[in-house]
Amino acid sequence: MISRSVHYNSGVEFMSLLGKSALAMVVPAAGVLLASGTGTANAAGDLYGAIAVYQQKTPGTPWEHHTGVGVAVDFPSQAAADEAAVKACTVDRCTVFARVHNDCASVVQLVSWTAWSNGLEPVYLTGRGATAAAAEAAALDMGNRTLSPPTSFLFDVGLARLVTPPSVLDTICTSNAG
Repeated sequence: MISRSVHYNSGVEFMSLLGKSALAMVVPAAGVLLASGTGTANAAGDLYGAIAVYQQKTPGTPWEHHTGVGVAVDFPSQAAADEAAVKACTVDRCTVFARVHNDCASVVQLVSWTAWSNGLEPVYLTGRGATAAAAEAAALDMGNRTLSPPTSFLFDVGLARLVTPPSVLDTICTSNAG
């Protein structure tokens, strides 16, 4: 994982005449870069992340439930982020449910009972956005749309029941997101 640190300068600095003239040249150049489409996401390079969920089948039942979450952020490639998220689960059979690339992602879980399995079935949905709040809102929206028509028909006729409403399981953002 790439380490990141932020250093704040609490002292007052005075710019020399040479520093001021250099700044006068940098500001217009930065404006040209921004106008040409080079944004802040590329300023720090491409960063990737992933959320992996461990699902365990409960013996004697047809359903699975999550027993762990592994997250990884700020990796130089998606493959490296995926591998780190799976390893962060610390158990076998983790599955990557969400991936990020210079943005944020959230995983939402809801649990329903279904007649065909006569058991609880977790459902995992993801959302992405420029900020953590946007990713969570997108994932929760997906969860709520899952409970809308045509799926809601199963709930209306008693073939399924919502046990727990959609809730955020985890959210990640790369350090250069939004």
